[in-house]
Amino acid sequence: MNSHSINKIITVIVILIVIVSIILLFGNKSDTARLELVGFQEMRLLKNSQYIEPGYKILDVSSDAGFYVDVEGNVNTSLPGVYVIKYSLYNKNAQLISILERTVTVIEKNYSDISLSLNGKNEEYYFVNNYIDKGATAYQNNVDISNAIIVDSNVNKEVVGNYEVKYIVNTINGEYAEIKRIVHIINLNITKKIDEDNLKINLSIDSPNYSYTLLPNGTKKYEKNITYSYNDIGNYEFDVYLESGSHIKYDVKIVSIDNEGPKGTCTLYYDNNKTEMKLDITDKSGISKYVYNGMEFTDSSKTINSIITNAKIRAYDKRNNYSDIKCQAKYGTGFRNINTYADGTAQGKNGFIVCGTIDNSANQELDLLMKSYGYKTRDAVAAAGLYLLTYKYNIPYFWGGKSVKKGIDNQWGCTASHTKDKPCSKPHAADNSYCEYGLDCAGFTRWAFIQAGFDENILRDSAQERGMWGNFNANSYNYAFNYSNATYINQIKPGDIVYKPGHVGLVIGVGNDTIQIAEMLGPIYVNVINKYTGSSTNGKSDFTGFVLFDEFYKMYGN
Repeated sequence: MNSHSINKIITVIVILIVIVSIILLFGNKSDTARLELVGFQEMRLLKNSQYIEPGYKILDVSSDAGFYVDVEGNVNTSLPGVYVIKYSLYNKNAQLISILERTVTVIEKNYSDISLSLNGKNEEYYFVNNYIDKGATAYQNNVDISNAIIVDSNVNKEVVGNYEVKYIVNTINGEYAEIKRIVHIINLNITKKIDEDNLKINLSIDSPNYSYTLLPNGTKKYEKNITYSYNDIGNYEFDVYLESGSHIKYDVKIVSIDNEGPKGTCTLYYDNNKTEMKLDITDKSGISKYVYNGMEFTDSSKTINSIITNAKIRAYDKRNNYSDIKCQAKYGTGFRNINTYADGTAQGKNGFIVCGTIDNSANQELDLLMKSYGYKTRDAVAAAGLYLLTYKYNIPYFWGGKSVKKGIDNQWGCTASHTKDKPCSKPHAADNSYCEYGLDCAGFTRWAFIQAGFDENILRDSAQERGMWGNFNANSYNYAFNYSNATYINQIKPGDIVYKPGHVGLVIGVGNDTIQIAEMLGPIYVNVINKYTGSSTNGKSDFTGFVLFDEFYKMYGN
């Protein structure tokens, strides 16, 4: 054998030695693998409870491929006793590497030696996000074992609802006890009501198991109702407590329920040269004072020693709220004492009006007066008649005289070109004759209706002795002055018409047994007549009948 052959043999032997060494070094790595149990090696279960196999882990290997574990044994939780579960770890060559055992002891429940009680009630209420578990207390043989209590709860303190909390004691010797509590998570429920009649703001707490409210001043209020008055303005914070001790802060903002000024009416009544101001004004907090033209007063009536037709009252309540209330003049809506001469003409006249007179201030005053009563109303008609009766100039009587102008007609007092034989039956007749020189009786009443806003087209001469115009049928509403018509007589109001053959008058005021009439019979004067006879107190005009204009105002008015 030569040296070359010997070297080849030696090389092969070395290679074999290396291969064997590698096998010896790495081939037995599986023998270092080990088994670890998941969970406890010793377990205790109550009888009839559920056993869930915890399992195991294979450690110290890069991969558990080729390894397997054989698990032997089972647990019967319906039969108390000691059960052994054996876990055997094998490598890929079926060689046993290690063995582990788990002991499971199934025990009977024993209720006899444990006293378990709730801290608090078995049903508790808590505000949202305000829940704190009160827990329970457990004793065994007079020894406090509360630290052994297990709490099983599904309470979500952020969500309103009903929940269950279990408190369980399970000792190592098998003693068992369980108790439950119902937990209600609720919102604070407060109802706010305003008592306007008594000027109160009532807060009513409707949350169940309410205990008390802690007011800002530290007072505990056990009633469910908290009352504030209208002047307790401000922000308030108080704590609402439930019987469980749960509490929550509540902020309430009290705003006065009386933040408006007084409401009502102011009416001006006239008596000779005086104005009586009557107020019907109310407010939730009461009236403090009235102010007119710099004068302060508290009574609901005030007499002014002059005639005023356009006034405002500023009324203050007790919270210093105020309102400006416009006064409405009541010309003609009630019986008035008018300063007259013996013949019934009004005093204070400056003779007869002069042709071409333009009295803008009087026209503006009359316009405001009509607006204050409202156009197309009986009060406005009566007020217009009274206004012209007491106007500073007499208006001349002229047979057939009519005027459709608003306010004082600048043709009054001018020379008329027509005669009784050639009457001007309408204003501005075809022959251009002046018909506005003065007014006759029907012209005066027609003028009052026009000032009140009624259309001249429905006001025409028609049976002048009955004082009716337009499409309104007067025949059904024409009554004679006598006691047999007392029912209708007592329905007469300002704005109605009285008449006798060839003459009419306008009702401007009504007393108990008398009627106040404004009539044009050279010039306008005031006449007081008996309701039931039509007889005049000044002997100038005795009226035989009257017409109630309710239907007219209903048809054409407001």
